[in-house]
Amino acid sequence: LDWLQNGLLTDIPVGLGYGILSRNKEVDPLVRDVAGLLYSSDLQPGAKWSPTVAAPVLPGVEKFVDDAAKAMINFGMANEVPYLQPESTLGQIGEGVVRSLPYSAMSIAASLIPRAMGPAGIPLSSMIMTLLESTSEQGDAFRDLLRRGVDPKEAAVRAQQAGKENMALLSATNLLEQAAMSGVGARALLHPITAARAAYHKAFPLAVSAAARPVMDAAASAAEKPLSIWVRGLMGMMGEGAEEGGQNFISNRATGEEGGYFLPIATGMASSLLHTGASHLIDRYGPKEWRPQE
Repeated sequence: LDWLQNGLLTDIPVGLGYGILSRNKEVDPLVRDVAGLLYSSDLQPGAKWSPTVAAPVLPGVEKFVDDAAKAMINFGMANEVPYLQPESTLGQIGEGVVRSLPYSAMSIAASLIPRAMGPAGIPLSSMIMTLLESTSEQGDAFRDLLRRGVDPKEAAVRAQQAGKENMALLSATNLLEQAAMSGVGARALLHPITAARAAYHKAFPLAVSAAARPVMDAAASAAEKPLSIWVRGLMGMMGEGAEEGGQNFISNRATGEEGGYFLPIATGMASSLLHTGASHLIDRYGPKEWRPQE
């Protein structure tokens, strides 16, 4: 229970809080200039606003966001429960799986969007999880750098770079995972495959297109059928493993650490089994329209 509590009440708010604090507060010059004109009424009578002077852009909002982030960090730290960490590898993997259960639950919940909307919902559910996870990963990097005594400004810049790289990585891995968990991933390819098959047969002579016809027909046929739970489980495991390995690499580049790949990859792949199990239960007992097998 201590593992789960720390994952829910400490890891999430602290990671997101530091991620928000390390956000890029630089404002595009055009936006800053327009904002300066809007704030010109705050100048002293007779004073003129100059575009060379940085004008505050919604300072009240910036302060509110910073205060909210600090409150999240304070809440997370106050609810952290100390415990004796397991020494065995299996124990550490189990700890990682349990502490990541809140994110697993959010990922499973996000997969309900494409189940309800169809393939068009996969980018939306992927984007939600990507924003949450990349912000948290950026926050973790920022926190680690501050602990190492790195200058806050440099730490923020390096954390922002880690956040951008995580955004790129997670955009791909979450797309794969959401397609696997929702069970509608293959159907998203049906129309592109069908269109490609028609264009191919039209562009090439019959003798040439006949050779590729069985492959194109098989791809279209496969896209019309839902993915089996076993294929989806393999997709999820590959996605989670690649995601955790990539995130560890990005974190190492930002903080200067080396190695440490096995544990996060193994933990991610183990967590994917929970995703697959939840998907299977939804397939069997969820609303009829959410069941890809029917």
